[in-house]
Amino acid sequence: MTGVRDQLAIKHKLRTEKKRKPILRSEDIFQLMKVLWITGSETWDPLQLALIILLAGMTGHQPDALFPTLGIPEVPSEPCLLLYPKTLFLGLLLRKSAFLHLYITSAEQLYTLRVPPDAGSLPLCPCDPEAFLFDISARTLNAWLKRLGELTGFDLPITSYWLRRDTGEAINSSYEISEAQQNLLLQHASGAVYQDRYTPDYFPKNFSAVWRGRKPQDNIIRMASGQGRSINLRRLIDLNEAQEADADS
Repeated sequence: MTGVRDQLAIKHKLRTEKKRKPILRSEDIFQLMKVLWITGSETWDPLQLALIILLAGMTGHQPDALFPTLGIPEVPSEPCLLLYPKTLFLGLLLRKSAFLHLYITSAEQLYTLRVPPDAGSLPLCPCDPEAFLFDISARTLNAWLKRLGELTGFDLPITSYWLRRDTGEAINSSYEISEAQQNLLLQHASGAVYQDRYTPDYFPKNFSAVWRGRKPQDNIIRMASGQGRSINLRRLIDLNEAQEADADS
C-alpha cells in the first residue's frame, strides 16, 4: 500500500512532507491582542474577533461551536485585561441591547449591575432573541485571523486549529482535567484523536533535564516552542506587483 501511495504522489505531484502543526499559546495570543487593539485601519470588528480568539483559546472549540457551558469566575485585580473575556462579552451583550430591560444602555451603567439578593442569577433579555451574538461568517473570521497574524509578524497564516492545539496541550498537561473531560471539551470520541491530529510538533517539556535528573526548565522550552519566536516585524506584507517581482528576483 505504501508503494502505491508513493507512486500516486509522484504521478500527481502531491506533497509528501508532514504538514506543520503550529500552536497559539496564551502568550502568543497576547501578542495578537496588542496588535488588534492598536490597529485602527482594518475592516475587522475588534470586539468580535478578540472575544472569539479568547473563547476558542480557552475552550478549544471550533468557531461554529464556541459556546460550551463553562464558568469564567471574577478575577480580582485582573493582571491582564487583554486576556480577560468578561469585559468583551459584556460589551458585546451591551451592543445587542441585552440589558435594555434593566435600563442599562452604556458601559458606565454596567457598574450598577447587581444580581438581586433573592435570585441566583440575572436573566438577559436581548431585543432580538433570534439574533446571534456573533454575526460573522467562518470565511470572514479566517480572513481576519490571517490578516491579524500577518500584522503581528507571524511566519504562517493563522487558523482556528492553532487555538485548538493550545487548548489540547494545556488540558492534556493538567492534573485537574480528566481524559473524559478533555474529550468532551474538544468534542473527540477518544484521546487518540488528540494524539493523531492536534499534538504539536514540538515536545513541550524539558525532556533532557528529566533524563539527567535535573529540575526541568519547562518555561524556557515553552518559550522556545511558541509561535512568538517567528515574529518578524520586518517581514514584508501588502506589496504591490513591482515590489513582489523585486522580492522574487
